[in-house]
Amino acid sequence: MTKYPNGLIALNSHINNQQIIPEISISEMTQFIEAGHTVILKNVFDVQRLLTLRQAVCDWAEKIPEHPITKTASVPDLNYHRRDNVSDPKYMTRLFHQYGFSNLDNLEASLQKQLKDTVEPLLNLQNQLAQTNFDLSMPNCRFKLYNHNSGGGFFDKHTHPYIPQKVAFFLSFSRFEQDFKQGHVMFDTPFGSLAINDLFEIGNVIYFKYDLPHGVATVDSSEPLDWASDKGLWVLSAELITNYEQSKKVAV
Repeated sequence: MTKYPNGLIALNSHINNQQIIPEISISEMTQFIEAGHTVILKNVFDVQRLLTLRQAVCDWAEKIPEHPITKTASVPDLNYHRRDNVSDPKYMTRLFHQYGFSNLDNLEASLQKQLKDTVEPLLNLQNQLAQTNFDLSMPNCRFKLYNHNSGGGFFDKHTHPYIPQKVAFFLSFSRFEQDFKQGHVMFDTPFGSLAINDLFEIGNVIYFKYDLPHGVATVDSSEPLDWASDKGLWVLSAELITNYEQSKKVAV
């Protein structure tokens, strides 16, 4: 275990039988998260496995129509992708390409298995930490893969209700210095503000208290924006749709 300034804790971990096993006990990890620490688990997933899945998601998105930004995506059983570029300060300002999944049964078998085998261990640990019982078959449960695109991708700092989810995770799908050079995930913790880029390497997972303010700082602002490129800061997360709908922008 390594403790960094401003509340960041890094742990070694491994997977056994679809269970993520950190180097400390679940109760110790829970105590850290409930106190407001951000906990990063290193080397949880194989790099090539995640790059292959990332490409499979991009290939899937090319075959279906883009979900219109004027129509809500917060409905059960919807698999979709959408490019968000929202600058109106009345809303959570953001620029990213999101890929959302709440019905794995409607996907081709290979992609379905890759997604399920990746998300289930993450959700299993989240349930252990929060003492919840969410699973991918619930219509209110979905997960998203975001590309905060090189060329200005970002997500304004925001927060969510603590109950009922309590704990959330971010899985990195990108390689610092290869997929992006500038930008980071950010958190406001009781111990100070965090900006995490090199430690949030592909295959690493961050677990955090769900009501901690968090976001993504601008990615590669000096580069041209190319929606067709896979360059950017990639993050996978899971959520309850009803909880997400109560998200709030953090006042600057």
